Amino acid sequence: MLDFIDMKIILQFLVPLYITHAALVLWHFFVFKYKLWDFPIDLKLKFVDNNRLIGDSKTVVGLIISLLVPNIISYLLFENFYGIYLGAGLYLGAVTSGFIKRRLKIKRGGSLPVVDQTDYIIGTYLLLNISNIIYFNSQMVPIFIIGFGFSPNKKEIDELYSLTSDV
Repeated sequence: MLDFIDMKIILQFLVPLYITHAALVLWHFFVFKYKLWDFPIDLKLKFVDNNRLIGDSKTVVGLIISLLVPNIISYLLFENFYGIYLGAGLYLGAVTSGFIKRRLKIKRGGSLPVVDQTDYIIGTYLLLNISNIIYFNSQMVPIFIIGFGFSPNKKEIDELYSLTSDV
């Protein structure tokens, strides 16, 4: 059973991640709906398989949002600055899943079940544990359950905002 301290750690982990994930979804919506410019983080470079390293959906502005938003949320809600690590982990997970999807020849907006719903949680968890910022151990089980259950995939987001995935 989780006690109060465990729930506080879980909330410090999840709340900034979910708010940042929502901010990135909104940015994605505005970029494509209003044809805003944003530059891909992979500089349009190709891997040895002649496919893009990551693709157009991981961008410079997305990286900035990923680093700033969780830091602001962590400070405002929990009076700590773990948010910068949460954001870096979130982006690390998203970039890694983008890389994997390009190797599997899954096109932009295509689905890779489970990975699409947990990439940012796994990336953050790994970064925090590797850097010894926080060690979550068994507290990660509810985070994965909650994270998997509440993370929409690209198709659901596109349908919600009536976007096309080929833009």
